[in-house]
Amino acid sequence: MVFKNTCKRSDIISQMAIFQRFGNFNWICNLDYAAIEGKIKGPYCISCSGDIAQAGSPSSGEYAYVCTNPNCNRVYKKEKSISYMRHMVHEAYKARLREGYEVEALDLPPGRVSDSDKEDKNYWISANVGQQRGKKLGVVFFGDKSRRDEKAHLFVDLEDEQIRFDIGNRHPSDIAAKVTVEFPNTTHVIKKREKVQNKKK
Repeated sequence: MVFKNTCKRSDIISQMAIFQRFGNFNWICNLDYAAIEGKIKGPYCISCSGDIAQAGSPSSGEYAYVCTNPNCNRVYKKEKSISYMRHMVHEAYKARLREGYEVEALDLPPGRVSDSDKEDKNYWISANVGQQRGKKLGVVFFGDKSRRDEKAHLFVDLEDEQIRFDIGNRHPSDIAAKVTVEFPNTTHVIKKREKVQNKKK
């Protein structure tokens, strides 16, 4: 009886994830087992992807490794053991997987932190402090009561000391003749249909 392997090479690679280069070796890191250090496979030779074996005992604080592929036999000299390098690969791989995560600042309360909703007979204003991509952001809405369906929308970057407004809503100077936002180091002014001015203190 003959058994035939019907699994395509591309399927095997996708299941085993991808090669990662670390410490001048290749390693296989499986996405399904990113949290399990023992699932990191390798090291493998960077020249031929052959297995790597330790050649004798460490000498003068240095390890010698050799590729077991008879067509390669590349020799490596390292200061660290394979187990230590595998641990470092695991830590680096976990960090790489987290790079794309959206950052939320847990030291900021969710939602509104200011009850600054104010209005008089002609105008209204509402201010909130929240976060975007882990950065503190103030959001200010204000408008004319006679045109309640239209408003100006101002973003205040509290960390980078920048302001901008939503071009999809009314320009701030259509409602207020002058808008001033003062930060510890800079002051921003929006005047009647003028660009944002930045004055250093």
